[in-house]
Amino acid sequence: MAISIIGHFGGKRNFNDGQTIKTRTFYSALNKTKVAKVHKVDTYYIKKNPFLFIYQLLRTLFADKRVVVLLSSNGRKFLFPILCFWSKRFKKFVYHYAIGGRLADEASDNERLRKRIASFKGNWLENKVNVTRLHEIGVKNAVYVPNFKSIKPVDLDSVPLITSAPFRFCLFSRVMKKKGVQDAADAIVEINRKSGKTVAELDIYGPIDEGYKDAFNQLLEQSPDYIQYKGIVPANESVDVLKDYFMLLFPTRWFREGMPGTVIDALFSALPVIASDWAFCREMLEDEKTALIYDFNQPSLLIDKIEFAMDHPMKINAMKGNCLDEAENYSEKKVMDFIIKEMYR
Repeated sequence: MAISIIGHFGGKRNFNDGQTIKTRTFYSALNKTKVAKVHKVDTYYIKKNPFLFIYQLLRTLFADKRVVVLLSSNGRKFLFPILCFWSKRFKKFVYHYAIGGRLADEASDNERLRKRIASFKGNWLENKVNVTRLHEIGVKNAVYVPNFKSIKPVDLDSVPLITSAPFRFCLFSRVMKKKGVQDAADAIVEINRKSGKTVAELDIYGPIDEGYKDAFNQLLEQSPDYIQYKGIVPANESVDVLKDYFMLLFPTRWFREGMPGTVIDALFSALPVIASDWAFCREMLEDEKTALIYDFNQPSLLIDKIEFAMDHPMKINAMKGNCLDEAENYSEKKVMDFIIKEMYR
């Protein structure tokens, strides 16, 4: 018996977007369970090598009883009609592991999509709000399955106790306007200006969005030396990098942000977060326990939260153990144990 995963693996290229990382992480984790042979259907090849994609898809449709799909909105439009028909006609078990946090919005406005996902064996969503919303519109097979990371949590004893300036903050995500990069840089500059000296530093990590390169380069050129771009960190090294910072900044301007991997990285690193209150923020973070959370519609409050953190460093350091406790909910073993039970119950 084999299981197929349909999603964006990115061919042989090194993609760093959330969709590709999640698809590759899930593929690797499912292989480790050894419950079945795992096949790939890589949607990267739809345009790059359509013959290879068709071969992979047909092999899956004819041979594999269980199929897990991780698709963006465009991928769902193209493949869901095929998978819906095939699952009914040939009694295949299709499980939809949703990407991001927009599925309930899309299904509410699209009856065809609603019927298609309702016909699958299961829909696995990263947040409980969307599960409830789908149940309310008749999609009863929606189940909460959190995002997860295949990394080892930090040893709390190895995490430094940070009590004095300069306090080191970081951004750790795709570098783009919607992630609040400019907001973070402006906040650090303003705090140091008011202090008359460097009391806060900002390091920025992550792949730079193609459409943001010029703006980001300009930001760096105009910024003081205490704001620096540090490049891309391999997934298995995130904890080693993050554990030495005071706090992670996550000032996202994208309200329908899903369950971001950067927050999970922070939890595994015992690193408290300062975050805007995006739609699903409080499913992952608890104010003054694992994070400092500010009103999504008042980005200027980011400065207040950073200043509060620097004025109360022992309070922030006390959050580190809470972060590790919360990280257990996003462990590979816990999530994969649940998924295997779902597929074989």
